[in-house]
Formats: sequence, structure tokens, C-alpha cells
Amino acid sequence: RIAILDNFCWPSCDQPQNMGSLVRACVGCYDAAKAYRTPFISGKDSLNNQFRNRETGELIEIPPTLLISGMGIVPKLEHRVTSDLKAVRDSVLMVVRSNAWNSLGGSCAGALLGLDGPLPTPAPKRWAQCAHAVHELIAQGVVLAAHDCADGGLLVACGGDGTLNAAAQQALREKLPLAVLPGGTYNYYTRSLGLPVDVSAAVARLAQGTLQQVDVGYVNDRPFLVNVSLGLHSQLLRQRERDMSRWGRGQLVSIWSGLRTLFGRYRSRRLLLRGDGLEVQGHLAAMLCSRNAVKLADLALPPPPPGQLCLVHAPGQGRARTLQAALMLLLGRARQAPSIHVELGEQFSVASQRRLRSRLHLAVDGELLRLPGPLQLRVAESALTLAVPPATAVQEAAQSPN
Repeated sequence: RIAILDNFCWPSCDQPQNMGSLVRACVGCYDAAKAYRTPFISGKDSLNNQFRNRETGELIEIPPTLLISGMGIVPKLEHRVTSDLKAVRDSVLMVVRSNAWNSLGGSCAGALLGLDGPLPTPAPKRWAQCAHAVHELIAQGVVLAAHDCADGGLLVACGGDGTLNAAAQQALREKLPLAVLPGGTYNYYTRSLGLPVDVSAAVARLAQGTLQQVDVGYVNDRPFLVNVSLGLHSQLLRQRERDMSRWGRGQLVSIWSGLRTLFGRYRSRRLLLRGDGLEVQGHLAAMLCSRNAVKLADLALPPPPPGQLCLVHAPGQGRARTLQAALMLLLGRARQAPSIHVELGEQFSVASQRRLRSRLHLAVDGELLRLPGPLQLRVAESALTLAVPPATAVQEAAQSPN
């Protein structure tokens, strides 16, 4: 006989995303209580856990947190167990409440035991059966110690490539496994994994997959998942951000920003580009570095070999040549344009010819940055633990020209 209580700690629910996560958490509580046949008898909530820094104006919110407490009746004190191990030679039994015995992907238990299994798939019909079976073993005195396997888990991010980049930085810093879901406009990274655009369908695909070590590109000490760009493309993104902040987001605004950038005033910088057997110096109109199969397919370019980057660059040769190069890139004919050069290599460096350490404007996965030079572009192999769908989906996405 057991009953449970809830404790919701949430930031302001005036924000739609916070309110939505609260509703989904309540639905999860309902589903779990029904599956375990265990009632909620009370609870409390604190739904405005946030404050604004008076000096910086930054709004600081706590992450949405749900705590579930349980209480029950224990007829005999000798039938209770604690979590500490009792003897050296005792056997350890692991109960997995999923559809597969080794569904421990992303958990500390899976990492400790070296089980590279699939991600846990909820199986509510088995939850109550497992709980009752464990309870019976405890009542028989067979179980001397018990502990939940809740440690670990996935860092899940839903958004555009910029949002997924921020999540990847956190996952790399904390050494956490990451799962990504499409929620942006172009979704280059999730598409390269073979995930559908629909979020629910993407979740279903990931549930069939497993965890995999994947390569990550770096510019200096900052990771990138899709591409790094300098010159015309980063200028276009800056112009688009200004126009969208003024007129709102939309395809027409994006097209207008592109035209303003192409036919407006822009300047190329004198840069020094170095790589494996490569040295280019002079005015550079545009540069893009990527290893993302879908992004490169838009340019009719194949993905680079493992451990390498693909670098596309166009020298500044006047407005007419620059417009021609931009048009050929938009049409996916990078190889056919004489003013566009494609290089492959394990690492590249980009710096200003005038001052090597001067800051450069660039875009990293669509986010505008200003980093000190020289920019060091490289690949960190098997750096990120990523939830991926079945291998066939990833291979198909890497080979698809669209």
C-alpha cells in the first residue's frame, strides 16, 4: 500500500513554453499513476521561480523540476531494505522496465557495465508487474539492498541548428549523451541523421536507435554541427537579423535581406587561408567550412571523408564575379563555377592579413559571432555521444543529394 505526492517547481507559466512543459508533466504524472495503480493524495507547487538581475537585466529561470515523493505502510520492519550493499559476494539483479533487457542507453548503469544498448522505451504495462515482483522478493527476505537506476539520462534539445549547437556545447562540456529533435527552419543537422521533420515521428525513430560516438567540427574551442561561414554569408545573416527584428520573420523578409546584401554595399577582407598543402591570401568574398552531408548536398558536393572538412571559398573579384559565384552556389553548381574553390583537409586556419589576432565576423551554425583570429578549423573524432536512429537511416541521409 503506497501513495504519492507531487512537488512542481517551475518558472513563470506566463511563458507558453513553460506552460506547455507543465501540462506535459501533468499528463506524465497521470499516465504513471494509472500504470502503477498508485494515487496522488496531495502535493504543492511553486510556479514563479525566477528573478531578473538588476545590474545586467538578465532573466534567470530555474529549470522546470518535478519531485515525486512516496509513502507507504511496511507491516514488518525486517522487510524494509536500504540502498547500501551488504556483502561482497552477494548477487546483483538488475530489473529493466523496458521492452529490451539491455535498454540502458544513456544511463550510468549502462556506461558502468559497458552495455551499448538501445535507448529505454517506456513500457507502462510492465511497470506495475515489476514493482509487485520486487515487493514480493523484499517481503520474502531475498532482497538485502535496492537502488533505482535513475542516474544518467539524455540531454534532449528541440530547435534549429543554432539551438542544437548550444545543447551540443553543454553535452560536450558535461560529457552527457545528446538527443536532437527538429524545431527550426532548415534542420540541417537532424536531417543529416535521417530524422523526419515531424517531432513525434523523430522521437519514434530515435526510440528504435542507439547511442553512437560522432565527430564534431571545431572553430577554435567552439564546436559546430553544420557549418562555419565568413564573408558574404555571415553578412547576409546579419542583415537578415536586422530586417527580421524590424519587419518580423518570414520568407519574403529573408529573400529581401538576401537581395539587399547581394546588391548593397559589402566589403571583402584580406585574409590568409592555410590548410593541408594550401595557402591562399588576398581578398576573400565568401568562405564556408562544413562536414554536414545535407548542407553540402545543397551545393552539389559530396560529404568529406571521415576526419576531414570541406572548405568552399570564393576570392573577392568584383561585384559581377561575386554575384555569379553566389548564384552558382544557390543553384548547387559550386564545382562548375571557376571562381569557387573546394578544398578537403583535416584542418584549416583563417586569419587577417593585416593583424593575425584581429577579431573576425563569422556565423557558426547560423549564429553570429566575433572571434579572435587566427581561426583554427578542425575535426574532433568521436567527441560527442549522440542518440541516432537505426544505422540505415543515417547512411541514407549521408548519401542523399536532397
